[in-house]
Amino acid sequence: IINNFFNFTDNQLKLSNLYFNVLVFIIPFGFVAALFSAFTMASQRHVNTFLESMPSFGIIILLLLVGNGFSLIYGSVLGFILQAGLLGYFLQKKRELSLPQFKIKSQYWKLLIGSFSLMLLGQLLLSTTTIIDQYFSASLGEGKLSILSYSEKILGIFLSLSTVVLGRAILPVFSKLSSENPEKLKELTFNWAFFVFFIGVIITVFINLYSIDIVTLIFERGAFTQDDTKSVSTFLNILSLQVPFFLGGIILSYTVISLRKYYIVVLVGLSALIFKYIIIKMNIE
Repeated sequence: IINNFFNFTDNQLKLSNLYFNVLVFIIPFGFVAALFSAFTMASQRHVNTFLESMPSFGIIILLLLVGNGFSLIYGSVLGFILQAGLLGYFLQKKRELSLPQFKIKSQYWKLLIGSFSLMLLGQLLLSTTTIIDQYFSASLGEGKLSILSYSEKILGIFLSLSTVVLGRAILPVFSKLSSENPEKLKELTFNWAFFVFFIGVIITVFINLYSIDIVTLIFERGAFTQDDTKSVSTFLNILSLQVPFFLGGIILSYTVISLRKYYIVVLVGLSALIFKYIIIKMNIE
């Protein structure tokens, strides 16, 4: 499947299969971590917010200890294992962890299935844009896919942190306002969207000013040379242009979720997928 989709060389295909066989373990631990996070937030505790950083923490730890390309792969899996394990520990400590009981009759099934299916479709469409990045990067020549991956890992630190902080802070407030004062919600949404957009501009400028220093600090060791640093920093500068729009989009998306207009998430995901494919295709050709 990987070879048919990406048209890798034999060496790339071998590495891809190796990476995939390791990264696949993120799926079960990721689901468990997400479930435990929901339990934790339902109890009005937010230790899960801190533990969202575990995947990045696992990567950084292995990079510092080992310092090779495999650190990104095994570090990601290690991070999700730590996240799920620590969340389970804190829930068990509060005696809030028990075996699930499945029942087919509940007044919440209809609401859950409807909301879940639309959100799943929307997130699937948005996630597919990452596959498009990988696909076209692989066709540009040897090394470009690795450069993109390194760049996205660094940018992911900023984006993941922003998503967690903003999401945990505004979702409870927006959910309450959606039922009590929709007009106030609209006003607050646009005010916060403009504010975080401005913060995103500052982050973008910071990354462009210090991208070489950031890449050097995190990656430049062993086989990772100064030329690699320059290539990754160039990609990072370009990718950082999305930060202001990404932060503003977080505010708008949580407003949509608070209002339970999940179909908008699907439309946004579909539009992003089509737009990205067309733009990349035009630039490559």
